[in-house]
Amino acid sequence: MENAPAGLDLAAVRDHILALPYVIDVHDLHASLVAFGTPVLSAHVTVEVICMTDGHAATILADLQRCVAEHFDVSVEHSTFQIEQAAHHDQESLPHR
Repeated sequence: MENAPAGLDLAAVRDHILALPYVIDVHDLHASLVAFGTPVLSAHVTVEVICMTDGHAATILADLQRCVAEHFDVSVEHSTFQIEQAAHHDQESLPHR
């Protein structure tokens, strides 16, 4: 069973990510503890299509990682983000949550 680390509000994380420039949506957001209580987080982040063509998707990734590592009381140093353009939505077989 997966539980978010105590003190990490996933709704607040989602809201903060959505406030970043070029971010359209966040789905499949999960956080848990591994090893000796190390918090980890993963999410799919939909961005404006221009991010995929102008080369600043890497900047967005760095912003996302910094966001979850520095903005919240529970620092998530180990995060994985899948950056997607909106058209990718049609390629996923499971509904977004």
